[in-house]
Amino acid sequence: MAATLLASAGLVLGLSAEAQAAQGEFVYATNDGVSRTFVNPPNNTCMFFEFAAEAALNSTNTRARVYTGITCSGPSSDVQPGGSLSTGTNNLNSVEFIP
Repeated sequence: MAATLLASAGLVLGLSAEAQAAQGEFVYATNDGVSRTFVNPPNNTCMFFEFAAEAALNSTNTRARVYTGITCSGPSSDVQPGGSLSTGTNNLNSVEFIP
């Protein structure tokens, strides 16, 4: 019984650690100035953009990996906490926050 409870507690703790979110805001924008913001985005989850963007500003406490593909695929660039990225063309389509 005690072993089962400990195993269950370990599973719950393991899930909560992985389910943590980045703290802060992540903004993506087109070269026309249209922007959207993710607030406290989840870690280790692919998030697709509403539209292709050319710039990203990472004001979270977690590294953001920005992809050209809509499913966190294709070429990517890391944007460190407090950092930004500008590609000059609207070719960014998704992001994943990697602790």
